[in-house]
Amino acid sequence: SIIAQALPEFVLNIGQFCSGNPCTLPVLATDRYHVSATLNGASIGSLFSYVPANNEARFQPMNRLPEGVNRFGADVTDTFGNVSNAVAAEFTIDTIPPSITGVVPLTGFVTNKSPVTVSGAVSEPARVTVNGQSVALGTNREFSTSVALVEGGNAISIQATDPAGNTGGRTLEVSLDTVPPRLMSVTPASGSTVAVAATRVAGTFDDAATVTITWSGGTKTVSTKEFSFDVVLLAGANTLTLSAIDAAGNVASVPLTLTFNPVQYDPVDAPYLSVWEAFKSALSAGDHMRALEFIAYGSRERYARVFNELGAEAGTVVGALYNLQRVEIQSDVAEYFANQREIGTDRELGFFIYFVRDGDGVWRISTL
Repeated sequence: SIIAQALPEFVLNIGQFCSGNPCTLPVLATDRYHVSATLNGASIGSLFSYVPANNEARFQPMNRLPEGVNRFGADVTDTFGNVSNAVAAEFTIDTIPPSITGVVPLTGFVTNKSPVTVSGAVSEPARVTVNGQSVALGTNREFSTSVALVEGGNAISIQATDPAGNTGGRTLEVSLDTVPPRLMSVTPASGSTVAVAATRVAGTFDDAATVTITWSGGTKTVSTKEFSFDVVLLAGANTLTLSAIDAAGNVASVPLTLTFNPVQYDPVDAPYLSVWEAFKSALSAGDHMRALEFIAYGSRERYARVFNELGAEAGTVVGALYNLQRVEIQSDVAEYFANQREIGTDRELGFFIYFVRDGDGVWRISTL
């Protein structure tokens, strides 16, 4: 037999016989019963206690018996020297629950398909259930079964009970997600017209592991639900595609149409005014980091503080400057003059804007 108790109680039922027939003996005859017993080769007869009322001798070990096979043997000698029949027992102690290994899927698994196949193996022969349903074991004690999922979180319980009654278990957390990601915001919005070929497309999906943008100039990918892509548009209408894939494998594809209507600059002004328009576009979108890329290296720290103080108003303040007119252009410095109508009045204000050729040879804004 197999038992899950490491401290089992041993009970000997002692029958009373007179000339081979059952009878009741006086206490004087029974209180001198002598039990001879061994447990795993050790003598334990003296440790038995006799219970006259039940004609039983009982013993329970103080220390745990070893896991595995144990052997017990006993006989009883009465007051008159008569020896009973000998009894022997071999039993297995198993207090260790089965372990469940190699379980697939892992807890935390997210999928867009139901049912999901749950598989694994147990360390010893056992009765296995998955969510309460019995599952057959294979030759190597492996198991596999299908579990239907509901949208959202699912708890999958795996239980294994061995012949001794020990139970081991695991619970998996598996999620079913069949809803594709949704585009929550994008700037510039689809249908917009931009004046600068180098445009930043930024926004967020509600749930995405990766976001990819595809346009005439190539493909870019980020591994977050928030995205920010710098793309270069062709003159006229441009069709871009935003694709998002979530952790479950659901795919969303969103078309985006942007029209690049280039401003026709005087060739002399083009290197500077194109920088100015890109700078204004970044500020109007609230992208201060992008706007600072058009500021000369030596002025970035100062204007970073200015943009931080102005906050969302930075785009409004710079956007109010208009009618840039060339004043003077030298080899490394270009000076322009811009007008601005004072808020709340009709008074015109004037500002000088300076562009410098930076250390990397790129024209950037130095002062405005």
